Amino acid sequence: FSDSSIKTVSFIESNLSEFRIYNIKHKNLLFIESNLNNIEIINTKLKDIDLSTSDISGIRATINDLSGVILNSYQLLDIAGLFNIIIKD
Repeated sequence: FSDSSIKTVSFIESNLSEFRIYNIKHKNLLFIESNLNNIEIINTKLKDIDLSTSDISGIRATINDLSGVILNSYQLLDIAGLFNIIIKD
């Protein structure tokens, strides 16, 4: 997807591996149990988007795009890697 405006889209058990989302304006964007491995998100705000049931391994995005996204605790490791954050137990 690129340079688009989306009103309502649901990705349910979808394979979006290696997908690129660029400059998307959206309302009612839904991801449920989808494969988002190595997805690249550029200039697309994910505020209030729930990715907690999807696989986001290798996600590439900026802090601005990820601000306000909903994740589970395991996904934080993937996000931490984007910003060179080291998590120590």
